[in-house]
Amino acid sequence: MPERPGSPLGEPHDLAESLRQLLNLSEALNGLPVPPGLRWRVLAGATAAAYAHISAILQLADTGNIWSGEVILRPVLEGWIVSQYVVADDTDALAASYLVKSLNETLKYLRRIRALAQANPDQGWILSLAGVSSTDECDGRFAVLSQGVDRIQRQYGARKFPSLEQCARSLGAHTEWTYASVYSLILSAQTHVDYGVAFRFLQPPAPDAGARTQEGIQRIMLTAYMLYLDLLRMTSAHLGQPPAHALERFDDMLKKHLDA
Repeated sequence: MPERPGSPLGEPHDLAESLRQLLNLSEALNGLPVPPGLRWRVLAGATAAAYAHISAILQLADTGNIWSGEVILRPVLEGWIVSQYVVADDTDALAASYLVKSLNETLKYLRRIRALAQANPDQGWILSLAGVSSTDECDGRFAVLSQGVDRIQRQYGARKFPSLEQCARSLGAHTEWTYASVYSLILSAQTHVDYGVAFRFLQPPAPDAGARTQEGIQRIMLTAYMLYLDLLRMTSAHLGQPPAHALERFDDMLKKHLDA
């Protein structure tokens, strides 16, 4: 993870400071060798991505931007669900199917770009903007990735990775509720800008808009805090960092914020 400047550890005065201190603690993961195993790479990658996203959420909170904060919170919650799901498997089969899912998305993209370039042969920018010099190079990349998918599936099986909803459901009622109530109802709507979200931007500010904005910011940061702390519990248990005892005070902080 990239280093993040911040205040030295001490008793925080607000939720934002608690979240900054939690990010500072996780710097122990920066450059940490990941043990062999695809599931540990998924966990480490999701945690590193969450670090970057939550750092951005803190910056948005300073500007009172609730909606963009919720958009950025969406992949944090997704990484939290996926990490729990693949780590719960004693083998790397689920992590491998998750990797294959990602590779198949890249294959789909290359197939689409190649078809678009063939349909518009005079538009050389189509391939160049995709970082490809020719259709032959595009075909070469496609072949290499396809071979990679075949190799992974021969080693781990061709199991299809389930949907995020199915992952959440298999992890129990708490995770499924979080998916249904937070991910689907709130975060996905903000990300895709459905009618309700778009219409909200056209409304004049409500008299209590300032208070509601602060409540929204607190809600986003508290959710980010809980998700990231849980990811760090997993990295502590499986990757050895940060030390479990160092997370204890952050559990105490969470209880204080929940009781506030």
